Amino acid sequence: MILKAGTILINGNKIGLVYRDIYDDYSFPKGHVEEGESFIECAIRETNEETKREVKVLMEKEIYIEQYKDSKGNDCECHYFLVEDAGKSDNDSLEVHDLYWIDFDEVENTLSYVSLKKLWNSIKKTVREHIK
Repeated sequence: MILKAGTILINGNKIGLVYRDIYDDYSFPKGHVEEGESFIECAIRETNEETKREVKVLMEKEIYIEQYKDSKGNDCECHYFLVEDAGKSDNDSLEVHDLYWIDFDEVENTLSYVSLKKLWNSIKKTVREHIK
């Protein structure tokens, strides 16, 4: 099983989605867990690398755990954490994707995959409670 972690990134009443050119898709920031890394450490690192944004963790426990098969047929498990944007990062990663701040009510329509739309619909009430 391939283990991953990612975030639901909040900034005001907007949600941060990454656009990945190589796949022509919109998704939540996420990536592979490295050896010795916790899920929350991975989620923070990957979001920082992919978006060049610092984050503040809003919930220490996962908001959602997604199980799916990737495009190569591998079993994957991704742990998502709810975070708030904490400003620009000086991270020098080359894995950067374009970050789009999407209005809360447009997230479902913007996400590229049915599985991510399902994820969003199951957590959006909790996310709404954390929007300032």
